[in-house]
Amino acid sequence: MPWVYLNNVTSGNSLAALDFTNRIGAVHHSYQAGGHWERVLFIESMNFALSAVGTAVVKAGMAFLLAVPP
Repeated sequence: MPWVYLNNVTSGNSLAALDFTNRIGAVHHSYQAGGHWERVLFIESMNFALSAVGTAVVKAGMAFLLAVPP
């Protein structure tokens, strides 16, 4: 069922775009409030990158567990 895979990829990309938009909004609000927006930008970008790495690690781990026979 290739449409199921395509649907999962599409929803994953949509969630990533929503997450990115939310993080940029936090940086923008910090900038408007006169806060340390550079610090917020660094923190939010690192969190976004680490969430992508974490997702890749979990997917690789699941693939490994499914490939190894019991």
